[in-house]
Amino acid sequence: MDFIIKLALLLFLAYITVFTIYFVLLAIVSKKRRQFVRNGRYSTSNYFNNLVVVIYAHNVEKNVVSLLETLKKQEYPKENYKTYIILDNCSDNSSNVLEMVGGANIFRVGDSYTVGKDESISMLLDRLLSFKNIDAYVFLGANRAIGTDFLSSVNQGLMCHDVLVGTTVLKEEPKTLKENVMSAYNTYENNIINTSRSMLGLSSMINSDCCVIKQNVIEKVQCIDFKDINSELKYSLMLSKLNYKTSFDPNIVTYLDRVDYEVKKASFSYRISLLKNSLSILLKSGFLFDEYVLSLVQPGVPALTALILFLGWAVFVTNQGIKILNPNTVLILSAVLIISFLYSLLNSNLKVKEMAYLLLYPIYSLGRLLRKAPVIKQICDIKENINHRKHIEKHSIPVVVSAGDKKMDCKIDLMEENGMIRAVFSFKNKKQATDLHLRVYDAIKSISNMLADKEYEIVDPETKEIVEKGKFDLQICQNCKYFTSKIDGTINVIKGTCSCESVNDGDLERLVMLWQRCENYIPAKEKIIDMRKFRR
Repeated sequence: MDFIIKLALLLFLAYITVFTIYFVLLAIVSKKRRQFVRNGRYSTSNYFNNLVVVIYAHNVEKNVVSLLETLKKQEYPKENYKTYIILDNCSDNSSNVLEMVGGANIFRVGDSYTVGKDESISMLLDRLLSFKNIDAYVFLGANRAIGTDFLSSVNQGLMCHDVLVGTTVLKEEPKTLKENVMSAYNTYENNIINTSRSMLGLSSMINSDCCVIKQNVIEKVQCIDFKDINSELKYSLMLSKLNYKTSFDPNIVTYLDRVDYEVKKASFSYRISLLKNSLSILLKSGFLFDEYVLSLVQPGVPALTALILFLGWAVFVTNQGIKILNPNTVLILSAVLIISFLYSLLNSNLKVKEMAYLLLYPIYSLGRLLRKAPVIKQICDIKENINHRKHIEKHSIPVVVSAGDKKMDCKIDLMEENGMIRAVFSFKNKKQATDLHLRVYDAIKSISNMLADKEYEIVDPETKEIVEKGKFDLQICQNCKYFTSKIDGTINVIKGTCSCESVNDGDLERLVMLWQRCENYIPAKEKIIDMRKFRR
């Protein structure tokens, strides 16, 4: 038993030491931050990349119009960039206003429901990837603002890097205590952690509201994954596995309203899950991937200080006679960490008042953690009139179900619950729901099978005999013989091609969504689908 305790304490000491050294390196490197920023800002390139700016918008008319106006005024050759704005089920006046402003290609999706950022961008990229004159894609959130030198900064960053992520600056001065704390943390995170990691050649996390990816990278990776903060972390990890470093560039600046800003971090449980799944290939991959995997469990300075104190307490209580485990070790680690943190503060460009706010961040972070605790979360949910704790988004789709010659207008609700999909079929007051699935494709397939299992009977009113027996048929493209699913790089797989010649004017194939329908619908015969080709 003593051996196990000693081994555990030694491993704990190794963990703390590694990340203390890591913070020391960040602090030392941060001294040259200004020079690093200056070199990037004033570097010049005689080559202008052909850029495609992709903006995803959902009912943000005012912001996206302002962003488009700034893009039209860029200090960058007009012939070297194009702007595509995705309007996802916009019920405001975005489409009309943007067409009046001009200067962008409008890509409309989701006529009766919201498709979502990940799928919408994938649909657009599926069309653009065939163009050979594109060098890189610039992804921007519609709520962002930029300067007139934004694309020039992107072009300079692409001189040395394949994947870039920019910095976020608040447009307005923070007002509340919470906003001041988050603003100070954002500045410290950008100026010290992210910039220092970039100077050390380490990979950063993708931010789909401000990032740049070269065409050849997307062709190699074959997908984007911008669904949520957890997906972005997983995507960043995948890029590092393929040896594509996501480099943080402090000169690529976007501005955000203070009311829209929040500290985004992948959940601890998700990071642990990624770490566990990556351990088997850790030693087989390069340094870039290995370091990024280990950084998933890096503690912040306050947490690391608490861990050092806990180590000292554990050594004192257990009275382990290990030379390296003694009070002097704990004191040295604590002193080194505190000094390096104070040194990084001097290089962070924070005012004294902002430094004070930064020191309150651990309390704010602890509050966020407690907010997710089951009992406290339940109380907060009740207070906010939330009926359940799951994050649910619903997309309603009108469909037609046939029973013999009779056709019935029904509805399918695609319920997204914490990243999983459930299909709910509704007819009058009756409902039927599937289990949760990873893909929309699987959820719709499941509801189609459930309907087909319900056999209908038509009885002759005079003879009382059954004159017809059959299955219910959900008449959508996914169940049509002309439909072929299309691998688009997304997890959900929500589209395919229609091979019906009468619809496509010859032999051209038309892109359709799974749930669409036309008068040429013919039920597909039962066929085996190789689901291994779909990305899990």
